[in-house]
Formats: sequence, C-alpha cells, structure tokens
Amino acid sequence: DNNGVEVVQRTAGEYKRTIQIFQPNTEEGLKKFDEELALVHSAFISHVSHHRSDFISDPSRVFTGESWLATHAIELGLVDE
Repeated sequence: DNNGVEVVQRTAGEYKRTIQIFQPNTEEGLKKFDEELALVHSAFISHVSHHRSDFISDPSRVFTGESWLATHAIELGLVDE
C-alpha cells in the first residue's frame, strides 16, 4: 500500500533503479547497489588520499562514510578555509 499515492517511475537501462522505496527490493538489485556504493567509497578514499594527504592527520576518521558541516571538514583537513 502506497497510502493512496500512485508511483510512476520511468527509467532506461537494467540497473538504473536498483533499489526502490515503494516496491519490494530484489537480492540482485541490493547486491548491485552495494557494489556501486563500494566503488564510490573507494573512489572517495583514493581521491582524498591523493589530493589531501598532506592535510589529513587521521585518515581513519575521514573514511567512515560520515558527512560533515564545513567547520568540521576544515578540522579534518578535507577542505581549506
């Protein structure tokens, strides 16, 4: 039941929408989503390690998957003032 809301989605490509909000998720879709998420996280780690290594004192605090406001990102060495 979608609480009376009709959901219409149009996508192109087999993996365009791998997880759903209003429909049951499949094991295949969840697996594909997890693979893509791991790739994005790996790319983030690689990019930050390459471009910000001189500014980050504790990489284990940066690569946790958390999000930060600008003031905290400055403290972590992710951005400049």
